[in-house]
Amino acid sequence: MSRPSLPTRLCPALPLLVLLTAGVASAQEAVPTDAAPAEEAEVDALSIELNDVAPADGGCRLTFLVQNALGSDLTNLALETAVLTTEGQVQQVTLFDFGDLPDQRPRVRQFDLPDLPCESVGQVLVNDIASCEGLDTGAMLLREALPIRADDTTARLHDRLATLGGRLIVEALEIAACGGLRAEPQPAEGITYAHKIEKAEAAIDWSLPAAVIERRVRAFDPFPGASTALAGEAIKVWAAQLADGAGEPGSVLDVGDHGITVACGEQALRLTQLQRAGGKRLAAGEFLRGFPITPGQRLGAAA
Repeated sequence: MSRPSLPTRLCPALPLLVLLTAGVASAQEAVPTDAAPAEEAEVDALSIELNDVAPADGGCRLTFLVQNALGSDLTNLALETAVLTTEGQVQQVTLFDFGDLPDQRPRVRQFDLPDLPCESVGQVLVNDIASCEGLDTGAMLLREALPIRADDTTARLHDRLATLGGRLIVEALEIAACGGLRAEPQPAEGITYAHKIEKAEAAIDWSLPAAVIERRVRAFDPFPGASTALAGEAIKVWAAQLADGAGEPGSVLDVGDHGITVACGEQALRLTQLQRAGGKRLAAGEFLRGFPITPGQRLGAAA
């Protein structure tokens, strides 16, 4: 199987030459006409070679050989990368985390692309390389706002963002080909750091307002799934609606095919889609036929 080629874009702000190779092919910045020949020039460079492309775990594994010859160690190197089809269409945009790269010491880095057949990979495009301070503070090349809808889950928002991102990367490549792409610094204000979600965060705290719990239910779909417990059994809640009612937080107020109404710190929440451990997502009415719940029972945090 022929290996994908790797075209490259160089950021003038970073004084280095990036060599990206696949097989015997290579791409590098042209040397000025008054400079010494490339084979004689001593150039500080970061070399990233696509060494292997092979199927792995239902997807495709890319293996890179990386050589840092910049004269100093590189830390936290991450490259935004677009994977193109053999026809040149963008099929995936992802971030490859190369981590720390010590000077003059080659490193091998592997990245798995799930659900992506290797034979469909035509090119791997490194979008940009630049030095920066902070976390993900690189310049923006193209942007578009996407409103969050009142019924959005993480899964739905992810899919909409993926569609938007795919369209924008194509537009950006077309604009770049015409020389019209302009970098814009990210704003310093209005930025919120999102830490890695821990499974324990998904346990429902019924003392919180119903509106907060409802948002968390949507936020934790598809992972890790908002969870609670009844009679020692863990239950995941996948959909809920605000409802009228009051009582001890976690107490069941009403039960029916329409849902299971539970008292919260403020108002109540009607649970409309649930799942038992090892089971599948079910509408409330169907769930209740296999797991009876009665008013007065109390839900608590899952272990």
